[in-house]
Amino acid sequence: MPRKQKKYHYIYKTTNNLNGKYYIGMHSTDDLNDGYMGSGKRLWYSFNYHGKDNHTVEILEFCDNREELRKRESDIVTDDLLREELCINLKVGGEGGWHKYANEAFKHKMENDSEFRKSFSNRMVELNIRWRKEGKFEVNGFKGKTHSEESKLKISESKRGVPVGVGKSNSQYGTCWVTKDGVDKKVTKDTINNYLSDGWVKGRGNYVKPPTNKKTGATNGNSKLDEEKVLEIKRLLSEDKISTTKIAETFGVSRPTIDDIKKGKTWSHLQLSE
Repeated sequence: MPRKQKKYHYIYKTTNNLNGKYYIGMHSTDDLNDGYMGSGKRLWYSFNYHGKDNHTVEILEFCDNREELRKRESDIVTDDLLREELCINLKVGGEGGWHKYANEAFKHKMENDSEFRKSFSNRMVELNIRWRKEGKFEVNGFKGKTHSEESKLKISESKRGVPVGVGKSNSQYGTCWVTKDGVDKKVTKDTINNYLSDGWVKGRGNYVKPPTNKKTGATNGNSKLDEEKVLEIKRLLSEDKISTTKIAETFGVSRPTIDDIKKGKTWSHLQLSE
């Protein structure tokens, strides 16, 4: 039984109001207010990234039937249109699947337009994160899987004679450390000159800490111990009846503080009388 023809057939254009990019397609419907905005792959990326509210749909022309509609789309969405900078169609009109010219145009943009490549990569990352949160798909990676013996052999052969941690196999390959104002940062070597010109220095910790007037021992105004308390601590340590942890709690100091007194690292000038 032949498919029932829809009442309306038209060519539409959906435009991103923020960047001017557009998609041209065809649609058949019985309701001109069905809210249809297009089904192109890159168009849906645009919906997800910018929001449908930031897109406008306009009807370019009506056709009498589906066959005429398909022909008109093929007349409008041509190879030349796919090569236009703002066009986000991936195939010529009237055909299905990924068209070779769309593939070439997309590949050309990815290889030669750094802004487009960066923008596309960022959009994909954000979409993947959003879809995972929404439960649309879950990436399990290699979880629950095992390598076949053939795969293990190929992996072994590919690594044979290759030093571990040398060259590109080193996780630090192509990077280096820079430091500035007490902050260490790992950067790529092709961007290091930008940092050096901004006052950064190669290496980690190659900065001089400003001098401090910090006092120690009894000269420290914030010290919780004085000579009388330290002598009492030394007496308790010599009796070896109370743990250093308990002594620390009693005098409101840390256990390392008590350990330093016991080892003579601090307050060594104080000695218990015979």
